[in-house]
Amino acid sequence: MLSAALSGFFLSFSLILAIGAQNAFVFRQGLLARHVHLVVWFCAVSDAILICAGVFGLGHVLAPVMAEYEAAIFAAAALWLSWYGAIRLRSALMISDSLAVQNQDGKTRSALKILGAIALITWLNPHVYIDTVLLIGTLSLGFEGGDKISFAIGASIASASFFASLGYGAARLHRYMTHPRAWQLVDFGTAAIMFIFAAIMLFQAIPEQS
Repeated sequence: MLSAALSGFFLSFSLILAIGAQNAFVFRQGLLARHVHLVVWFCAVSDAILICAGVFGLGHVLAPVMAEYEAAIFAAAALWLSWYGAIRLRSALMISDSLAVQNQDGKTRSALKILGAIALITWLNPHVYIDTVLLIGTLSLGFEGGDKISFAIGASIASASFFASLGYGAARLHRYMTHPRAWQLVDFGTAAIMFIFAAIMLFQAIPEQS
């Protein structure tokens, strides 16, 4: 059982380690030091739900659905990421007011708005389903009974550990984010990540020519 748990842990950690839209949002929210607990644990619980769903059979159900509506799903995700990237780019270009904008953004955005944003980034991201439900679910087929449960627990712990380290680690850097240039770099980086992933998803939404 320990071997299965470690397999799930390291597999999940290797998948989530890559920089993506969800990770960028968690990191930025940590730098703002606003609603960090909410964002971190929403991501951790969401991943745990998806991982368990994949390990215990939902991957087989979703695979044909993802295949049939793949273009629409990736196009919608690309549109959302492009919109969020545009917001961050606009903020980065407003360098003279950047610090004030970030502080005001952190103070006035309600927990409900933050929750809505991270929910969209998490649940409308096709790659989240591919990594958790389909890939982790498929690789869990080699385990049975208690080992399968241990595999799911290990994968979920890896996800929660990563998001906690990212969010709370970024929160410790909050005191250094007192210069507009620092926020400009963060927003440029966030916008670049969003646009890159939007382009990838848009490319995947284009049907292949036979």
